[in-house]
Amino acid sequence: MCLSFKGFAYRDDGQMQEAGKQCSPAELCHVGIPAEFVAMRATDFFGMIRDCDEAGFPKHLLFASLGRSLSVVDPPESERLSILNEAWKVITIVCSPRTVNQLAMETRRVMKGNHSPKTAAFVRACAAYSVITIPSLTNIFSRLNLYLLSGQVALANQCLSQGECWSLS
Repeated sequence: MCLSFKGFAYRDDGQMQEAGKQCSPAELCHVGIPAEFVAMRATDFFGMIRDCDEAGFPKHLLFASLGRSLSVVDPPESERLSILNEAWKVITIVCSPRTVNQLAMETRRVMKGNHSPKTAAFVRACAAYSVITIPSLTNIFSRLNLYLLSGQVALANQCLSQGECWSLS
């Protein structure tokens, strides 16, 4: 049974891979595994989530759970760039500018308006993504509405330089 994974999660990575074969990533991510354990094996968790089907649990919720663990405990320095690249691959596939704005506002809500250096960098990256993608929209009214919304989101998240960008666009 997958929940028995919780009992031996601390022994070695071979057992984690074996548990990953027997369980869905949803089960692995929601059995109370400590954030320290998840952070040390974030690349493995990304791979398991990326390769699973969404029959039992939506991937965006699994990635959100993984993201919460990584916001509490930093992954190893050597894995940070690959984790960031993997995360942006998911975000750019799934997200439209409106969805990215929702991610930024959800981050603000979780942080209660007081960003850590990591979350501040994330919301700035969300604003930059909007700057890049909104001009590609063909409907002028959608573009104008998203410019206004993105500027408000940037200012709400204390991204002043990105917020000014929207007023000059």
